[in-house]
Amino acid sequence: MANSRFQRIIHSVFTKILLTLMIAGISINIIVAAFFIHAARESLKSTWQYNIDQYLEYIIKDLGTPPNLERAKQIVKKSVLQIRYESQDLTWTTSDEIPASSQLNLKPGQKNRFMRMPFKKGKHIIVLSQGPHTYVFSFHPHPSFENRKITFIIALILLLTIIVLAAYLIIRRILRPVKSLSEGVRQVGDGHLDHQVPLSPTTEFSQLAEAFNAMTLRIKNMLYTKDQLLLDVSHELRSPLTRMKVALELIPHGQTKENITDDIREMETMISEILEVARLRNTTARLQIEAVSVKNFLGEICSIYGNKPPNIRFDTIPDNACIHGDPMLIKIVFNNIINNALKYSPADGEPVRLLWKKDPEYTIVQIQDWGVGIPETELPYIFEPFYRVDKSRSKHTGGYGLGLSLCKTIMESHQGRIEVESISGTGTVVSLFFPLIHNNV
Repeated sequence: MANSRFQRIIHSVFTKILLTLMIAGISINIIVAAFFIHAARESLKSTWQYNIDQYLEYIIKDLGTPPNLERAKQIVKKSVLQIRYESQDLTWTTSDEIPASSQLNLKPGQKNRFMRMPFKKGKHIIVLSQGPHTYVFSFHPHPSFENRKITFIIALILLLTIIVLAAYLIIRRILRPVKSLSEGVRQVGDGHLDHQVPLSPTTEFSQLAEAFNAMTLRIKNMLYTKDQLLLDVSHELRSPLTRMKVALELIPHGQTKENITDDIREMETMISEILEVARLRNTTARLQIEAVSVKNFLGEICSIYGNKPPNIRFDTIPDNACIHGDPMLIKIVFNNIINNALKYSPADGEPVRLLWKKDPEYTIVQIQDWGVGIPETELPYIFEPFYRVDKSRSKHTGGYGLGLSLCKTIMESHQGRIEVESISGTGTVVSLFFPLIHNNV
């Protein structure tokens, strides 16, 4: 779970934009800082070198000839310097920490210049040679300078942190319409075609939201037009079917009459299912909701289909387990699902299994078979009206592709849902989710 969330954060557009801005900002700062530091060094180098050399020349003159150690100690007390003197006849130092010039491994031309020795705990070493006399000066940066440097680093870190946080908040606000659009796609994908994406002050996102809302409205109108056409045609077909049934009574009994009667009966069944789906989509408030005992209900189902191969069985279910819904409509759902499970299971195969489960939000009833299964490519379309996996539409397999569509409509009218998992050649599991009400078990 945590790893999945981390992956989403890493691959999100927001994170990529933020990292791009941070990298760009840091790179610009480094380049600008390097340029100004180099320019400052070049401009101040000669002046600084001249001033420090003049200061050290005054100290050398003050030490006398030959240089006096006691005078050097007095100078050291009043400054941050430590001094070492070397010649053929005399060598002394005010601190044992000052390295000898021979230990510095100076090359020709390296004397009379500033040298930093990191391995000496941040000490600065300056070597001056005057004929046979060599002076080695060592000093630490002034404490106030070190304090200012620490303060500067802390202030820089705080400033960069504030800039990053500000960038984070600004980018988050700018990309908020993307999140709204993503939520809109999810809502429309779940079938909520009334969902509208709020418009954004940003021109590009506002145009995208308007286009998305217009597209959703067109889809809604197209689906409404399709359903209305189907409903109107179904209503109109009832009258000619009634006249055909009356005329059929005048035809002598025989195979032709039986065939026509079967065809008319199939058309009536199909029209009834279409009208029932339309009624359920508009009469959710008039459902006769009752608490239905899962154990008794499944027991009745098993008694109806118990003699049909490969038979049905269900696991132990608590006596107080129940689902809330309209018993007549729930029975339609179970009849459709169980009929399909038995129809597409081998007669000598494993019995169709009914299972009861419960989670914090739903009572779940599963119908599991070990039949032919449904190809994975067909699963997204099985709830569409008139869609059948069997493209031949043979009467031997029966149905008009309305059964699962009707089941889906009934479950949604109960604020529940239906899910299908299937592997071709292995079997199918249909899960019916009935929402819990109050203290439902």
